[in-house]
Amino acid sequence: MKKVLTFVCLLGIALSISAQNNITTDQVRYWVGTGTDSALVIINIATEDDVNGDDLGYYKTALVYGVRWNGTAITRDLMDTLTKNDYRLAFTYNSTGTFFTSAYFNDTAAGIELEDSEMEAWMYTDNGDTVDGIAVHTVLNGHTLFLADMGYFHAIDTIIYVEAPAPAPAEFVVSAYDVPYWIGTGSNSAVIAINWIDTALAWGFHFSSATVLDALNAIAAADSRVIIDADYYLNDILFVRAAGDTLKGSTPGWWGSTNNGVMDAGIYQPLSNGDFEKWADPVRGVYTGSAWDTSWGGYLAGFYAYPDVIQPVDLPASLVPAEATIAANDILYWVGSGSKKAVIAINWADTALAWGFKFDGTATVQDALDSMAAADSRFSTVIGTYGIDDIVFVPAAGDTLRLSAYSYWESTNNGYTDAGLYQPLNDGDFEKWADPAAGVFVKSTYWADWNYWGHTYVYPMTIHAVNRPTNGIDAIEAANVSVWPNPATTEVRVSFTAMGANTDAVLYDMAGREVSRYAVAANCTSIDMNVSILPAGIYMLRIGSTLAKVAVSR
Repeated sequence: MKKVLTFVCLLGIALSISAQNNITTDQVRYWVGTGTDSALVIINIATEDDVNGDDLGYYKTALVYGVRWNGTAITRDLMDTLTKNDYRLAFTYNSTGTFFTSAYFNDTAAGIELEDSEMEAWMYTDNGDTVDGIAVHTVLNGHTLFLADMGYFHAIDTIIYVEAPAPAPAEFVVSAYDVPYWIGTGSNSAVIAINWIDTALAWGFHFSSATVLDALNAIAAADSRVIIDADYYLNDILFVRAAGDTLKGSTPGWWGSTNNGVMDAGIYQPLSNGDFEKWADPVRGVYTGSAWDTSWGGYLAGFYAYPDVIQPVDLPASLVPAEATIAANDILYWVGSGSKKAVIAINWADTALAWGFKFDGTATVQDALDSMAAADSRFSTVIGTYGIDDIVFVPAAGDTLRLSAYSYWESTNNGYTDAGLYQPLNDGDFEKWADPAAGVFVKSTYWADWNYWGHTYVYPMTIHAVNRPTNGIDAIEAANVSVWPNPATTEVRVSFTAMGANTDAVLYDMAGREVSRYAVAANCTSIDMNVSILPAGIYMLRIGSTLAKVAVSR
């Protein structure tokens, strides 16, 4: 193996074993364990020095540690304390665990990787005296324990006073809640994450019974950007972001996989409900330790953490529905006054309604909601410490529209996320507030500065124009409009104050649908309406900003 050493404490070349005697505890930079007893531990690893294919022999590197404990400790206890505290260091043992067979040290941050000559025979000295195996020898307080491959015991080329390791990075995971794109069917669900060299993505997978290979094949079948190359094992995973831009494993490379953070059976791993299955190219990982694995004849398995942010794959454009809107011309109920107009839509979990808001000068969304609540007794808002907690609409006794449980309100202005209650309104704005329970989840974005996931929804639900409250119609009718006969069977005469400008008289049914329209001149004070073909029922007549109730009977 090629030796790599950078940023080390180089104190001498070809030092004799007597160099051990020059190492003292006050030179130790990294102490592991706790207790009143202590020992100096020197581990001399002979690494094959192979540069450009030239065999240059072996390079001996001594690692210096300090170990503390209480009571009685054997050599194996001290070694276990070292590997427990320093993920960079690993040992392999014989089948009974009575002596070392190899040692390994990997500090990727410092550019150091040491692996011994694997002669599988180590010698141990305690204060210079050869001692028995690691499982029987008791180490005394204040002693120096020296361990080295037997074939290279009598020389040290470099001494490294080991520094404390940097904290192992946290493995990045993503929850099912943050994944918008789900593939497959079934009552069980799992998140499948893929970590390439510079990008990590995730999909959701629904299933009844499945293996990892089933999940990967289902994802590739549904998402044309994904290509799986597998036979008896996984060769590669490809993701085509754009023409000429394909994510793939490093060359040469191999894929490591974990299930809920534990190394698994690869493509043959069975999936369970709620699993988090992660595949990663170790080139992108951060080494976090090793362990001797007895499978496949025994090998030293390396462990890696992948701190890269996993970005859930967005819902493909072909699956994203159109956002529902409503035009100002379709609004039935306007509140406020002024020459400027904005449409205010509220989308609850199962119903979407809209009002019109008129204003002059400057106004905010809160001004609009306050005006709506003042004019329409069915409508109200619940304002909390940090903003709006709920929006409530009571169309009838016992029938209340409100936020779904454990949900929240999000708002957009002309299709873009806005400042909520503080959003300033402009003439012609379309302001929409929505409960995400009514939306289609299309995208997740991770904001690292706040450790926060932002979710984007589309709301395709049809928005209905709100009818003016009946009690409001009655009051206006009494003051401004005369309808006779009312109810009527064939024809109605409607008398009113001249509008002062040309306008239309529009008749709506109680579902808000336009059923007839009449032109009204500026100086006109009455019109005759033919209602003979209309079904019996209550209708609303709008003339400019004036409304009246019209009843038709048969």
